[in-house]
Amino acid sequence: EQTLRESFEEAILVSAYPRTVIQVIVQLLVEDGAVTAACFNGTTAALMDAGIPMRTLLTCAACVTQDNSRILVDPTSQEEHESEHHVEVCVGKAVGDVEGRLSYLQTPG
Repeated sequence: EQTLRESFEEAILVSAYPRTVIQVIVQLLVEDGAVTAACFNGTTAALMDAGIPMRTLLTCAACVTQDNSRILVDPTSQEEHESEHHVEVCVGKAVGDVEGRLSYLQTPG
């Protein structure tokens, strides 16, 4: 929750909404892996749909390795549990930027 808040506080153009609270509620209906990525991507989609202006669009992905050779993107819960390494990365790219900026990186366990 704190990671989402901090990342999106930087991404949203809060100056366009003085004295206003922008509240995003993230509710997981099914947890089948890549939870952080799903929360980041769902929040970005919700803010875009609501027409909230942002400096950057954040997107997130999760990857795991199995057998020291296979790389799986968007793993299921079982694949995450059986993995040797797990990486979640979130990047944002503003319109006109040549390169994206790393917003969040986590290597659990």
